[in-house]
Amino acid sequence: MPAVRAWPTVPGRIVESGYRAEHHYTGRGLQQGTRYALAIAYEYEVVEDYEGFGRRRRRGTRVDFARPDRPTAQAARAVADRYPVGAAVAVYYDPADPARAVLDPRDPDRARRLVAGVVMVFVAVRLVVGAAALR
Repeated sequence: MPAVRAWPTVPGRIVESGYRAEHHYTGRGLQQGTRYALAIAYEYEVVEDYEGFGRRRRRGTRVDFARPDRPTAQAARAVADRYPVGAAVAVYYDPADPARAVLDPRDPDRARRLVAGVVMVFVAVRLVVGAAALR
């Protein structure tokens, strides 16, 4: 996970907001499931040279670092509703590659890693207590 929170921000504007159903099929042509792809786009401008004269308009589609689709229409709609067309947003962009941008810099896996860490500590404590009880 890149250190996105350290990336600079620039003002941006939402130019597209919505989602679409994508059906997934097995190798035999049977429908396996449906996911909902976000269709959110935003425009932003960054200075791309050291003299400050190279302002360039960019278009981004990455909302966050989670999967680009959602498991339910309600989840996709909730994200799209946060970013209506015309809304002003803060765009985080990679200074090494200004075409790489995101709206929400939070790490979606942080909570999972925290829970996994707590579970591992609990298991380790149980193993140590269990081993001590056998002596």
